[in-house]
Amino acid sequence: TKWEIREEEYSKTILTNIFELHIIEIPKLINQLNKGLISKEDELSVWIRFINNPEKVGEGDMDNNKELKKAKEELDKMKQDERERYLAYLREKHIRDTKAIREFGYNEGKEKGLAEGREEGRVKQKEIIMNLYKMHMKIEDISKAVDLNKEEVEKIIQEESD
Repeated sequence: TKWEIREEEYSKTILTNIFELHIIEIPKLINQLNKGLISKEDELSVWIRFINNPEKVGEGDMDNNKELKKAKEELDKMKQDERERYLAYLREKHIRDTKAIREFGYNEGKEKGLAEGREEGRVKQKEIIMNLYKMHMKIEDISKAVDLNKEEVEKIIQEESD
């Protein structure tokens, strides 16, 4: 579709004939290309093929279209420049990370991780208590070592001994 800037009251009056906005629905155009409704040599067709897969655009297409050739050269430069590749990678990573956070929920993942950490800590604490108990350490000393009261330590020893 082609859009122009027009005056609100006098819709036939166009602000400028220099600026136009073209909106191209790539999937529809590719479908038309595949059905043979649009020629592969058509300028718009060549651009869509370039956008879809820059590597499949031939030299002949670029010889006929200086802007396309310049775009391909810029893309090749960007691929060769390590810093630009890294920045592009970071942009993509940010997009993926943001999507994942929206999809799975930051707080949900954070809470799950904290819960797993607490559970892991309890398991480790029980192991320590049992090891100290097997070494014949006094319950009072074990409770000081793991920062629990005597009753909690006794309860864990009882549960783990069963």
